[in-house]
Amino acid sequence: LAPAFSLQTSAVTGALALDLHDPDLTVLVTVADDCVSVTTADAPAGALVLRGPALDVLEALSVRAPWRQPIPPDQAWLVAGLAEVFESTPAP
Repeated sequence: LAPAFSLQTSAVTGALALDLHDPDLTVLVTVADDCVSVTTADAPAGALVLRGPALDVLEALSVRAPWRQPIPPDQAWLVAGLAEVFESTPAP
């Protein structure tokens, strides 16, 4: 994820939470202006939360598989950088 989120450094704020199983893992990525942090904290209200098996979410994040859940248009920027890294167009 690091290369993708480094592309997102601009005057934006948001949060992306990964709620994964197989194996169980919770990750929170927050973007605030030009700072990106990754923790295991709970998702704040309004965060984009991607849930599912770890492998399925990884495949979608790396643009090798379609998203299994809708991504709201106003939060699509949180994952759009990944498409640039993998030279692909994310499907909504």
